[in-house]
Amino acid sequence: MARKPKYMSLDALSRTPEFKALTIRQALWLQTYVCSIRDLGIPDAVFATQSAFGNDGENARTMSYQLLRNPKVKAAIRVWQNFGKSERQIALDDLRADIAASRPGSPARTKLRELELKLLGTKPKRKSK
Repeated sequence: MARKPKYMSLDALSRTPEFKALTIRQALWLQTYVCSIRDLGIPDAVFATQSAFGNDGENARTMSYQLLRNPKVKAAIRVWQNFGKSERQIALDDLRADIAASRPGSPARTKLRELELKLLGTKPKRKSK
């Protein structure tokens, strides 16, 4: 029985509309960034920036932050990260990211936790008085 690949291939990624919307340098940056995750297990945005743009030091670090926040780059990364996931799993991952970003004890976090439990099909625990 063939095992499903964990990551989307670079060839498959390069055929997506999100990837095609990138500039040539952004595309090279994304390929290098994705390869660092696939091969090393950690994202190396600074190395990807140095490879694609020829920047060094602080300039590479600063530009890597800008690229990670670029909407077109973010969309292409999201396509790669969500490869092979169900719609439900993608929704849960997004919800968990929102929970992690919310302030502990806030009403927003409470609502997000309730929604997570609803998606998981479990009931929230009631506090005893």
